[in-house]
Amino acid sequence: MNRYSRNDWYEDPSDAYEVGKNWCISVPYNELRLMDEAKKLAKKRNCKSVAQLVRRVVWDEVYKSKKELQTA
Repeated sequence: MNRYSRNDWYEDPSDAYEVGKNWCISVPYNELRLMDEAKKLAKKRNCKSVAQLVRRVVWDEVYKSKKELQTA
């Protein structure tokens, strides 16, 4: 079983399924403009949402760091 899934409160565990997770990101007051800029950037990169942009950026960083570790 996935260590992040919790289906122990279902009588029948087959009724439980995972559809995703949510992250709550804190944005300081003096950087609220970041939210508007993220919307604009998501549109420029043809992302359907800011969440998709964030996922794409995080995956890009993951792949980049793995490549750096392989070449080091």
